[in-house]
Amino acid sequence: MDDSSFPTYQWSKFINGGRDEQFVVRSNSIEDFKLQISNIRAMIPATPQTPVVTPQATLQATPTSLSPICPTHNKEMRPGKFGFYCPTKVDDGWCQYRPVKK
Repeated sequence: MDDSSFPTYQWSKFINGGRDEQFVVRSNSIEDFKLQISNIRAMIPATPQTPVVTPQATLQATPTSLSPICPTHNKEMRPGKFGFYCPTKVDDGWCQYRPVKK
């Protein structure tokens, strides 16, 4: 297999957690490769311009929340059409615990 069509060196820089931009440098010369990387680093800010957002699914329930907590799974319950429900998947479907409506 002829590898001459592939660059010898490759470097990538992701901005804001990879959500906004990606800079890619490819070269077959180490001197050119280093120069291109320093040019990219000079163009981008040292710190992200916008904060990286944590996906909602990874957040844990906080004690200050007004939503009830499922006593079985110790997770914050979510509001639904018919009241609050536990968003935890179990073997045969979803958690069936529902708090008593007031």
